[in-house]
Amino acid sequence: MIQSKAAAKKQKIERAEARLPLMVEESERFDLLQQIIDYYIYTDLKKAKSYLEAQEEIIKLNSNRDYFIAFRSNQALMANQQYNYEQSEAHYRLVLELLDDTDYVKTKIEIYLDIAAVCQNQNKKEAAEDFLDQAGRLIERYQEDNLLMFYFLTRMGNFYMESNNIEAIEVLLATEEYFDKIENPPIKCIYFQTMVLVGLGGIYSSQGNFPDAIKAYQQTIDYCENYNITTRISFNYLYLGNAYFASEDYDMAETCFLNAINILDDISQDSRASAFCNLGKVSIHKRNYILATEYLKHAESIFKEKNTPDYYNLSVIEFSFAEIFALTQKNNKQVKAMKKALYYAELANHNFQISRVSERLAKRFEELEDYKQAYEYQSKQKMAWDAYINELQAAEIDKIRLTNALDKKEREADMERMRGVQLQHRALRAQMNPHFMFNLLNAIQSYVNAGDADVAGNYLAKFANLMRDSLENSDKDVISLEAEIEFLANYLELNQRLRFENRLIFRIEIDDEVETDFFRVPSMIVQPYVENAIEHGLKSIQNGVLTVKFKMYDDDNLLCIIEDNGIGRKKAGERKEASQNVKKRQSMGTSITEDRLRYLHESLAQTDIEFVKTIDLFDDENRAPKGTRVEVIIPIMEMKAY
Repeated sequence: MIQSKAAAKKQKIERAEARLPLMVEESERFDLLQQIIDYYIYTDLKKAKSYLEAQEEIIKLNSNRDYFIAFRSNQALMANQQYNYEQSEAHYRLVLELLDDTDYVKTKIEIYLDIAAVCQNQNKKEAAEDFLDQAGRLIERYQEDNLLMFYFLTRMGNFYMESNNIEAIEVLLATEEYFDKIENPPIKCIYFQTMVLVGLGGIYSSQGNFPDAIKAYQQTIDYCENYNITTRISFNYLYLGNAYFASEDYDMAETCFLNAINILDDISQDSRASAFCNLGKVSIHKRNYILATEYLKHAESIFKEKNTPDYYNLSVIEFSFAEIFALTQKNNKQVKAMKKALYYAELANHNFQISRVSERLAKRFEELEDYKQAYEYQSKQKMAWDAYINELQAAEIDKIRLTNALDKKEREADMERMRGVQLQHRALRAQMNPHFMFNLLNAIQSYVNAGDADVAGNYLAKFANLMRDSLENSDKDVISLEAEIEFLANYLELNQRLRFENRLIFRIEIDDEVETDFFRVPSMIVQPYVENAIEHGLKSIQNGVLTVKFKMYDDDNLLCIIEDNGIGRKKAGERKEASQNVKKRQSMGTSITEDRLRYLHESLAQTDIEFVKTIDLFDDENRAPKGTRVEVIIPIMEMKAY
């Protein structure tokens, strides 16, 4: 099954490559190049690089921002696949700048997740956590997007694992639900699935559960080989070999380590050096000391050639040399190798390795009856071991702190969600003025009494639709802007015809750039302000005019303007004959709505917005009140994404 899907993907890309020379139209050529790069950037970096250069030629002749975003994202991913993390981070930060004033929410989420991983690879944990948080805040809008949720949980699971958080395995296992729902997953999704399996393998290995670790790592290899994902495969063979080595299956371990070395498409020298080192250990167990020495020398040369020598692994190699010398009765060389191993361990400031080597040196000098040196190394061993235990305790404290911080964030998020639900329910109770409903039913009854059954039936149907929409909308967090406008139009028409007997004119205006069928907004936001305008501003005048206008405020928010030509706020406040209960209810309706708006804007980190503004309108000549304008900024809960 996996093989057939992998073959189908490869054939699709080969067909795209064949079509590419025939593409003349620039946008089609760029999109086809993107499709090809998306595949080869995980399977063949040389090909990906050549197609990326072709993309760059288009960029040079065109200032299209979308092209730049795609191209820079490709550069960032290419640098990451080549283990050039600093360059990758720089490219991703540039992409985020290009995305800053766009509404490409899904693209932003993916970039936040990818740059978080790059920061994690550089041990910039705080930066990684910050980017994951930003992705998490945005992804709340896309809970039903299985692909995005899979990407998000994969990154979070790996972050937890490297932070020693106990929830890592739970999060990684939760990815399965989303992965299984993704039809025809892109190659990036398959790549992420290998990361999930590697993460699970690492957790099982740390628990000493090597059979399950081997199973997870083998599944990783199967995906990589079937889909030809070569950019990290040497590490995957290394992990599988380590699990076999821990299980004392040295033949299988040797096969895996040799595979890690022979993979040419993965340019990682770290994985090759580690594989050579581990092959040396396997050969020691097989008593082939000449081959073991050869493997260890290969590893040593690679670790020494790095810009910053890997002193820990150099210490491990010298320790293995010491083991070979001990087994071959070369005692002088054994001591010399152990002292060199200790020297490298101290340069690496690796207390566990210092303790381990010092303990072996102490025992060796005790065997030689050199008790003075034996005591010195025993003292060094104890100091290093105590320091190592302190490191473990500090790490445990950090893990507890991280877990508590994450638990606190989750509790706060739960409280916010609960608060939102409570506001939703309160809004429902305050939504429909009982006097409004009573007056409408009385008006409909008057048509029935007058024998005008058709008119009565028509208005009764509209009233029933209004009640149904009110109840249905109140049960939803968000609705389409189109549904909100239909609800308002029905509500205003019933007011116009039945309560005001056509003394009210209303208009609902929508700017062309507002996509009513595509934008989703919080339910039951506008109606309380419209009702307020009717009850306080327009009810007592003969020729009332009410305008409701929707326009874009910025990329993430709508501006709704509710304007009436009523008596104004001051005069409305002076009317003592108005029902105090109605006043209280109207005040509650808008107050609850403002609470909801405040909660919504804060949850989207839009704390600097004055989301409700009430403006008194006056005649230009005599400054007499001539109505009220309310401006409400409504967050778009879902928007067009690319």
